[in-house]
Amino acid sequence: MNEKIRKKIIFAALFIAIIWGLFNYEWPTRPEEADVAPAALPSVAGMTRQKSLTPEVVEEKTNRNWGDDPFRIKNGKQISKQGGNWVVSGILYNTATPLAYINRTPLQIGDTIDNARVVNIEPNYVVLNYNGSDHKIYFSEG
Repeated sequence: MNEKIRKKIIFAALFIAIIWGLFNYEWPTRPEEADVAPAALPSVAGMTRQKSLTPEVVEEKTNRNWGDDPFRIKNGKQISKQGGNWVVSGILYNTATPLAYINRTPLQIGDTIDNARVVNIEPNYVVLNYNGSDHKIYFSEG
């Protein structure tokens, strides 16, 4: 089967599926105004008013425990040296322009962070030069 025939078959199947869906879809019906009895509507007297955003309410909601941060890297490797605490939280490896996220900052080769220069970015680690010595910081996928 060549490409042209395959495209025609797929288009025909899509067209048939759309037509079938339109005819088999259960369209919602609008209730007529006469069908709704006034007694079925909720009374305003029984409703409670929601709290307004006073500073106390904002403080209460701010101090709630919302659980762990879903975007925090839990298994990231960490290295501490004099003057720097570097955590590789992500690596976007591309041979032309690799990118590493160190301390939640996107960096390319040649950029600096905490007086350390990014020397190399590989798929599993980043090499930083700090005070003339190279440090490999490995990335562990969480």
